[in-house]
Amino acid sequence: MEWEARLLGELSAARGEEEVTRFRTQKTAALFAFLASRAGIPQPRELLVERFWPESEMEQGRMSLRTALSSLRKRFGDALVSDSAIAMLHVRTDLARYESALRAARSGALSDEERLAKLSEAVELYGGPLLPSLYDDWVLTERDRLEREQLAALSALTRWHERLGDRPQALDYARRAAATDPLSEPLRYELIRLLKQTGRAPEALRQFEELEKTLFEKLGTRPAPPTLALVAELLPGAQKSGRTNLRPRPAGRFRGRHDELAALDRLLRE
Repeated sequence: MEWEARLLGELSAARGEEEVTRFRTQKTAALFAFLASRAGIPQPRELLVERFWPESEMEQGRMSLRTALSSLRKRFGDALVSDSAIAMLHVRTDLARYESALRAARSGALSDEERLAKLSEAVELYGGPLLPSLYDDWVLTERDRLEREQLAALSALTRWHERLGDRPQALDYARRAAATDPLSEPLRYELIRLLKQTGRAPEALRQFEELEKTLFEKLGTRPAPPTLALVAELLPGAQKSGRTNLRPRPAGRFRGRHDELAALDRLLRE
């Protein structure tokens, strides 16, 4: 039975009833995650030393790598292949399945129904940000890329289900998109718009208030005119309540919901 590594969310690995959630050191965990993310691809030892022990002399780095690999071999046995030149891990990962589903969804050979199914499969496989406890450069870069791809998929599914007339499902995906990136005003705009269309004014107002609070606390800005106009249209008395008469952010900070959503669409089609 092959090991299954979880990289989307907190790092872990499982095989049958065996489960590994703790590693000898943070560096050992990072090394395992790196090898798992490139499962089946030989990684030169010299490059692993440079990546994970750049501050060490080469010989000391090689010794640190040997110690880390020895620790992994004790836990994962034959799943780890290494010799004097390379190290390689044979595991299945949620990350590989996620990216496979996204690639399939981009395929022009699939019907709309099949693409919809693959997109749905992909977003369900996204168990959280990539390796949230690790802060290596490669993790941060990949984490940002994967989050943008997840947002693109969620946004596409939101609009897809809205076109199909399935507003409850569209709302679910819109909520998940807004929760994935709380600082994205275009995504929150889409959620408020759908809530408005389904007659959920109180929830729409709560979403606006949460957005307003988050933008002010994290960025020192206010909701942009399109968002204020949407809320004013939804709740004509909101201007008098003092909730939407705040000074909006400077022009150019949010040009409307279409810009960011269009960028997400382009990402999904790349």
